[in-house]
Amino acid sequence: MDLTLARTSLLGALDDARPEVAKAAAGVLALLPGNEAQVGLATKAIDDKTADDLKIALFKSLATSARACGDLLDTPTVNAITKLVQSTASPEVRTAAAEAFGALNLPPDQARVLILQQSRTAPAAAPVATP
Repeated sequence: MDLTLARTSLLGALDDARPEVAKAAAGVLALLPGNEAQVGLATKAIDDKTADDLKIALFKSLATSARACGDLLDTPTVNAITKLVQSTASPEVRTAAAEAFGALNLPPDQARVLILQQSRTAPAAAPVATP
């Protein structure tokens, strides 16, 4: 069965008011080849209006797609994911976004910049008491 014929409907389902429908559509889109699926998943995931639980599912689906198909996103979308990893308050969303970022298998320089920025903003570790 050719599921690519359903791509448009699945992309539309990402905006469904029922989160379980949007998550199911994201799971199927993750398995479809082509950049339209990745762009749709990433666009919805980085949208400020998307609920955190749906963002997490979308980023996990994006990671699945990236592992199967490679990075099919444009630079502005990758930059938006990077910004979200750096700035979101939710640790769960940050972790899911970072997982998707890592799955994109970007050039080392992009990952290095993100790691260095995170290490500069991370809270200092508490000193270890010695007996």
